[in-house]
Amino acid sequence: MDERPASFLQGEYYRDYPQRNIFMHLPRDESRDAGASAVNRVLEIAHVLFMDIVSYSLLPMDVQSRVMSHLQDVVRRLPGFEQAVRLSQLICLPTGDGMALAFFGDLMVAVEWARKVALELQSNPQFQLRMGIHTGPVYRVADINANLNVAGGGINFAQRVMDCGDAGHILMSNATAEILIQLSTWHTAIHDLGELEVKHGIRIHVFNFFDDEFGNRDMPSKVKRAADTALLTEPNLGQLVAKMCNRRTQEAEFNDTFLDGLERLPDSPQIYFILGEEGQCHESLVERLIDRVDRSRGADGRGEIATGRVKKIPWQYEGEIGQRRSRLVYSLFEHLGPNPARQPIPSKDCTSAGISDLLAASLNAYIVVQHELRAARWDSFAVDLLKKYVQFWSELPQETQRPVVLVFISIIFPRAQLPSWTRFLLGAMTAKWRKKRIWNALKTLEEDSAVPCRVLAELPSIIREDVLEWFSLHNIYDTEEKRMRAVDRLFQGGALRLKAMWEIEAFCAEELQRFAAERGFDDRWQRHSDAPRNQTLFRRGSTRFEAQSSATAV
Repeated sequence: MDERPASFLQGEYYRDYPQRNIFMHLPRDESRDAGASAVNRVLEIAHVLFMDIVSYSLLPMDVQSRVMSHLQDVVRRLPGFEQAVRLSQLICLPTGDGMALAFFGDLMVAVEWARKVALELQSNPQFQLRMGIHTGPVYRVADINANLNVAGGGINFAQRVMDCGDAGHILMSNATAEILIQLSTWHTAIHDLGELEVKHGIRIHVFNFFDDEFGNRDMPSKVKRAADTALLTEPNLGQLVAKMCNRRTQEAEFNDTFLDGLERLPDSPQIYFILGEEGQCHESLVERLIDRVDRSRGADGRGEIATGRVKKIPWQYEGEIGQRRSRLVYSLFEHLGPNPARQPIPSKDCTSAGISDLLAASLNAYIVVQHELRAARWDSFAVDLLKKYVQFWSELPQETQRPVVLVFISIIFPRAQLPSWTRFLLGAMTAKWRKKRIWNALKTLEEDSAVPCRVLAELPSIIREDVLEWFSLHNIYDTEEKRMRAVDRLFQGGALRLKAMWEIEAFCAEELQRFAAERGFDDRWQRHSDAPRNQTLFRRGSTRFEAQSSATAV
């Protein structure tokens, strides 16, 4: 049993440890000397095990020598070491802080040796060693002393893989892991860490090699830092991507109307109607459309970031048409006004000219007003109220200093209930008739409006092919297999079953949470840590906008 003291690096063991050098005590023969005397320009595939003593340069010089000697002794005692060297199946290279072993035979030997070295040294927690394994091309060359050496990308790549780890880690490149993962002996010990950017901007795919007996199961610090940075800038991660699937038609219609409106009537507000059943996530589409506005308004060549103000204002259902209009307009002043005390607003100011003066004082690049109109509460006054509301916005005076005003009115239909086939058919017919009646009324408003107005295509339910295409376009998963497995989990009830957008959002939120948990990420991909409590800061590259709740004082 090992009786080494706890303070291993400074203890009696190292003070008396023999000064050995693995590179001075290797057996030599004529064939090896002959091979070392000339440069071999045959490209070979080697399995490189790169080992590095963490913080080696910070140790006292005498301790450095003893630590290195101990590591060399552990390697020399590995089974088959001397025979492999004698047959030129193994070349050992000193690296200053450790060593590199290039194997020209079985990959399993390199992997097994890495495991044995880790097991040998883990009894002493003060001996901090990290390892990297890579299978790649090398040349056998002769060094200045005519000793066998190796050079090439295989050695450099193995070092980069190792540099991604911390003490106790055994990391592997994708080239090595793809071989081992096919073997039942090791496939459960190989854990994907994803891609990481290393020196010269090169991206490498690394895997952590560990089980209950050896290795370090903790996330490497470099992987954590890289992921931490990527989550704040990567456009393929975050809430907006998780809320977009099969909505390109609506995006295209909005984009055409928005840009055309800015060109023809740059000072006029724009009004959009979004139709869809409950659960189709109207608000998520609005977020995506606002993101488009954010990017277009920020692309002015000055590098400035456009900021917008988003306000949700309730629709009015009670009272006569005049009462509803008055309360709706009053709500605009109440939520868009600068008065934090929400003092009463004189009725004479509740005009189109008054709201224009109010908006002109804003420092935002654009103002977004959101309404939700429940189709189940659509009555005889609904069309007239919409007409008067559109007219109110069309009467805004021309004001070049006013922010762009976007009004989104979501028409939300009830979801179909399935208590029985008879009631289902009757309900479907009634719902279809109601949708057609509302659609025709809105299209009439669109045609008669004096300001840019558009009824966007109805939000459809989601099918399996929509999700597969969406995953591929946004690189939600890095392989086709992962995409297929994810879609199978989502459509467990059958490929023909339609999904509402809320189901897609819930599924993607769970997937992002799992993705973050597996890689040690925090929740900054959802909410930026420096955002105020009543605001959410959405980041998409160099753009941002602030979303404030309507209950928050402005």
